[in-house]
Amino acid sequence: MSIFNTCIITTFSEKQAEVYRTLIRKRIDHGLYPPMINFLVYADPQDGNIGSGGATILALKRYLQNRKPEINDETILIIHAGKKHPQIPFYAPEGVLFTPLPLPSSSIIAPVVLDLHLSLFLKYPWNRGEVVAISADVIADFDTFELEESRGDICGFAVRAPISKAVNHGVFKFDSYRSNIIDYFQKADQKFLRENALLEGTGECAVDMGIISFSKNFVAALNDTSSIKTTDGKTLTDLLETGSVSFSLYLELITATLLGVDFSSFLAQVSSRSKMPQELLPQFFEVFRNFNLRAHIARSATFLPLSSVPDFFQSCLELRERELQLFYARDFQELQIPDTPDLIVYNSNQFILPVGHNKLIIGESVQNCTLENVMGNNLFIGISNWSSDFTIPEGICIDQRTIDNGNVKIVTGIEDTFGFNVPADQIIFCGKPFKQWLDDHNLTSNEIWDDGEPRNLLHARLFVKNCSDDFLSGYWSKVPGKQWSETFRSSERFSIEQINGKTDPIKQEQLRNKIRCSLLRKQILDGKGWNTTSMNDFTAAFSGNGAIEKLKSFYYSTDNYLLKLYRNRLLEELSPDLSEEIRPSFRVSEKVDDPFRFINQGPGMEKIIIVQCPIRIDLAGGWTDMPPFTLRNGGAVVNFSANLYNKTPVQVFCRKTSFPEILLFSVDKGSREIITDFQKLDPLNGSSVFSLQKSIISEAGFSKKFHPDCPSLHDLLEKIGFGIELTTFCPIAQGSGLGTSSILASTILAALYQLLGRNVDLKEQIYTIIGLEQQLKAGGGWQDLIGGITGGLKLIESKPGLVPDPLIYHLDSSFLSSNLDLFTLYYTGSSTPSDQIMIEASRKMSANIPSIEITLHYLKQLAKDARIALETNNLQSLANIIDTGRRAGNLIFSTNQSPLLDDLLRKALNFKSAVKFTGAGGGGYALFLSPDLQKADALKEYLSKQKENKASVVPFSINERGLEITIM
Repeated sequence: MSIFNTCIITTFSEKQAEVYRTLIRKRIDHGLYPPMINFLVYADPQDGNIGSGGATILALKRYLQNRKPEINDETILIIHAGKKHPQIPFYAPEGVLFTPLPLPSSSIIAPVVLDLHLSLFLKYPWNRGEVVAISADVIADFDTFELEESRGDICGFAVRAPISKAVNHGVFKFDSYRSNIIDYFQKADQKFLRENALLEGTGECAVDMGIISFSKNFVAALNDTSSIKTTDGKTLTDLLETGSVSFSLYLELITATLLGVDFSSFLAQVSSRSKMPQELLPQFFEVFRNFNLRAHIARSATFLPLSSVPDFFQSCLELRERELQLFYARDFQELQIPDTPDLIVYNSNQFILPVGHNKLIIGESVQNCTLENVMGNNLFIGISNWSSDFTIPEGICIDQRTIDNGNVKIVTGIEDTFGFNVPADQIIFCGKPFKQWLDDHNLTSNEIWDDGEPRNLLHARLFVKNCSDDFLSGYWSKVPGKQWSETFRSSERFSIEQINGKTDPIKQEQLRNKIRCSLLRKQILDGKGWNTTSMNDFTAAFSGNGAIEKLKSFYYSTDNYLLKLYRNRLLEELSPDLSEEIRPSFRVSEKVDDPFRFINQGPGMEKIIIVQCPIRIDLAGGWTDMPPFTLRNGGAVVNFSANLYNKTPVQVFCRKTSFPEILLFSVDKGSREIITDFQKLDPLNGSSVFSLQKSIISEAGFSKKFHPDCPSLHDLLEKIGFGIELTTFCPIAQGSGLGTSSILASTILAALYQLLGRNVDLKEQIYTIIGLEQQLKAGGGWQDLIGGITGGLKLIESKPGLVPDPLIYHLDSSFLSSNLDLFTLYYTGSSTPSDQIMIEASRKMSANIPSIEITLHYLKQLAKDARIALETNNLQSLANIIDTGRRAGNLIFSTNQSPLLDDLLRKALNFKSAVKFTGAGGGGYALFLSPDLQKADALKEYLSKQKENKASVVPFSINERGLEITIM
């Protein structure tokens, strides 16, 4: 997964832009879209068609106005959805990006076209500073794994297709090596393409997929077009902002970057078709003439245009066959699309149709409908509470809308012409020439259009509100009769354009959500689901529904641990009495061996065991080591062991004593406690500064569970012949984010194992410490103790499973060591108790919310990217990873909850390339990475003056040795 920084969407009007903003915000709030992506929606100039090239330049200009002077390394997806007159009128109020699609998912929010655009570019291998522009009305997908990292400054994307499918699209002409583009043809005929555009040795063309990539350098050139001016001093961007000029990515820009093209060739190809003033063309060519267009022929490609109603039918069929995966999809989707060869019904409830018609019928947002005589190749949208036995001919589409407190059914044909500039004698309506339709219905064109209105199908006033079924059938009847015509004339009628203007797209979406809620509820109560739906979807479906007892019965009969954990979290929202029933945790086996079987091999009374261990500082992948995410998906973390103030920060001293007691000292806390009975050794028996020490001593063998017949701890110690004195020194505040609790626990355990003559086995230590932390209800992940015990820099990975079994890849730390002076470790003086953070985080992970899952998978990928950055000595890439990881991790636990931390980030902005709060991110320590030594020193100087809450800069160094044991 590769999350880009920003998604810019361009629209034809501010009204459409506001609809898009609202629908996107709903998806972010619902946990469907990653909040790390900055979604921006810009409207093109009013009444101005500025073209895809003009829209790209204006989008980048607007984006930069409120940001840094240059884009730097940010990655941006630009989606052009600015066509004012759609060829598919059914979903015009929602816009093409929110056209619902027949795709399985587990959400009450219906999958839409935008979801598939995001799905492709969340797996796309982005280069730093790359901008990609795409067309909204093409669904595209391809194998991104095969994509080369080096794509040049401008790169198109093509799909191999036969000539018959290439005629309505742009086509790239490659050189003989298929590396550079030497020409580009738009909507050429088959004969021309056969003679000029075939891929050598094939009968296919390279059809443009409507995707074009720009490098950081090319984006700078796009921004430089502001220098292009007319003779009266108006810049190209001035003209674009007023809507008085237009240019296309696929005409002027692509032609200017063709291999070997000179200005005369450029002018010959574009001057007759360009809408750019002729005086600007030489300057435009000069800006881009040094760039060479490349193109990538995609493999395993999907290319589905949405430029007509037949395209929509074909896309629905191919989406079902190709089984494209939504980026938020799971292994099991709660809401499936029925697998019926001639029927695609989605977002619909109780839609009854005849079977065996052998031609496709599509139904969307249909409720409580029975249609007995449907001939096929039909589309039904929004129909509700309707039963009909009359014949609906092949190719007829019916779209029901709610307007002005009534319903209107839009009747059209699958081959109808909805273009804005279609000549009147070429208009097709309900499958026949419009003039013939008017004659059949005893009507004239002047009764359909007012004077001055555009004479196209979108503006034809054809549709009557609340019409009868008999009247409705008259639209497709050959000769409906005089009475039909009289009723038509006397009724208030609306055009498609008027109906679209009166349709509330937000209410349309709410209707789909309501239908999908009922479908999800039925699916779960029928015992066929409740495997992957998110907490937000679940509560929407069941809040106030009264089904809690049945849901509880499903829950109590669930045997699978992870499934039960997930269901418990969802039920908790409806029934808080279940909140403590089950907690996310690893499954570690109880030890049954005699803990004292090697006791005679331990050191003598006069010996002191000294165990020292560094803390860990994580660079990437934090959170992915925590249950339940790591149980389901495995985790990946990059961290390193570190000393503070040139000393090993965690130290434990342990020795045998002649007194039958356990004596505990904490140097840093100034505390002391003597224990002589099992009850006082129980860490859950009251609060104590020594709760952690007591847990480990108990688990090491000094508890009742190991010695059920021993009356007291005093007796046990007399029996083995010695007591224990345990002293700890760990001058690091709780909640520091350095893994202190787990590392201290591991260090104490190592000392006790040594005392009892047992070998220190890493896997046993992991299992023991994890088990203890879970008993104390402070369970976190596995990275802390591994990060401290095993020295140096490493990537730690685990596979899915209930039993943690991490693999440790030791990395060469020389590059990190040589740049350590650029890092600043700073104790903020503010922290949040880690157990609170862990509880909140595990609750979020258990809720199965897609945006949380996406974030965690992204953090996991960042750990692997960090390994590459460290192994390739790429400090800038490492800085990007650290900073990106902090921002992504804020979704799990937000540092914005602390004004102090937020203020710290703001004040340190000019000194750093990256910053993260170590560990869970609740405060404690902040790790800064500066771009150079001068800024690093300036940052240290600035921070050293901040004395609030005992804040301080803390010197640190890499510890290569990890946990060390010395016996003196």
